[in-house]
Amino acid sequence: MNPTQTVTVIGGGLSGLSTATRLAEKGLRVSVFEKRNTLGGRASSTWDPETHELIDNCQHVLLSSSTQLIDFYRRLQIESKITFHDEFLFIEPGGQTSKLTPSKWPFPFHLLPSFFNLKFLAPKDKWAILKALILMAFTSKRQLTYLHSISFLDWLKQHHQTNLAIERFWRVIVVSALNEDLKRVSAYYAFKIFRETFLKNKTGHQMGIPNVPLSEIYSKPVIEYLERCHGKVFFQKKAEKINIENNRVKEIIFKDGSVVQSDFYVLALPFYELLEILPRQVIEQNNLDPLRNLESSPITGIHLFFEEPITEIESAMLLDRKIQWVFNKTRNFKKWVGKGQYLQLVISASREFIPLSKKEVLELVMKELEEFFPKARKVKLKRAIVFKELYATFSPTPQCDTFRPEQKTKIANLWMVGDWTKTDWPATMESAVLSGNLAAEDMMNL
Repeated sequence: MNPTQTVTVIGGGLSGLSTATRLAEKGLRVSVFEKRNTLGGRASSTWDPETHELIDNCQHVLLSSSTQLIDFYRRLQIESKITFHDEFLFIEPGGQTSKLTPSKWPFPFHLLPSFFNLKFLAPKDKWAILKALILMAFTSKRQLTYLHSISFLDWLKQHHQTNLAIERFWRVIVVSALNEDLKRVSAYYAFKIFRETFLKNKTGHQMGIPNVPLSEIYSKPVIEYLERCHGKVFFQKKAEKINIENNRVKEIIFKDGSVVQSDFYVLALPFYELLEILPRQVIEQNNLDPLRNLESSPITGIHLFFEEPITEIESAMLLDRKIQWVFNKTRNFKKWVGKGQYLQLVISASREFIPLSKKEVLELVMKELEEFFPKARKVKLKRAIVFKELYATFSPTPQCDTFRPEQKTKIANLWMVGDWTKTDWPATMESAVLSGNLAAEDMMNL
């Protein structure tokens, strides 16, 4: 490959940015075209004129096992914008807390002392969980393949997990990590999360929380990095048509009528948008119709601005209610200058919230929040914002991998990237970055 050749990347989400930065580092002339006015895709922020704050569409976190994503941060020298935390805080209705935190015990026993001290599980629940984790640790590759065909809930029931273990441990972690209900989650991807997080090394469980709004991670730093590598970013450029000649992409036409021609092309689009823009013959040639069977799962993010603090926690998992996570953005953000307290609540796999009005959502979450933080009953709520991300992730259902394509297409100069492509990861930022790295590596090997 000639280093002076040109590459067009359609889409400024993580997969597109991963591809673009990798190729730009190698000297290729990369141009990124994004339909909105900011980068990051689903990991982005919007300006709220009332609070004068950048508001993330939804809370994004990563685990220290996300090696591809962390490498992306290091290459762009933005790793300082992520703060890693070593403990998980669980809160029960009524306010009782428990912590899962590492001890001085060697791996893989480092979390056991705090695990057995969790107040919200009985001894029989803990022993059932421990037996299941041991099974996960020693599952062979052949056995892992079988797990693609069953739901994680079915697997848990087959292995005699108690109701409390399912509801207060497995469900809490899996629904948050995979954005899908236990009865719909592939057992394979549930295993993936636990093996990477708790069973791979001593630090895999550490959770990284951005200490700045997402746009400060993925917009300006990425633009500056690409420009240093002679790349360019173009905003408000929606691709509408792809012209193919002699099994090669000839050009891409945008909504504003402009046209771009390059040596190579990368489509970094959601799978449902990809199917709309690709010519029918390309879909058939690459057997992409099965992508239509890939389902999406929503996330609801609720941003609450209180006149005074109602809690001192930094982040916590809430048990037995619809709200799964609460993040104290007042403490998460290094440069928070607002008054009072800013909390962000996360409800994953939130299908039942989609038809609800903002008022109905707020009534429900405020009622729940008061059970965990009684001060919320007395402190004035100054501002509330509700984001419903309808297509937040693809649903990691059993057999979903049969619908996921490779990054390289049969069109000679065309690749497609996204967390939904074949990466052996569920819909995560890690999967998005990995897909971009795989495409860039494949292109460089031509």
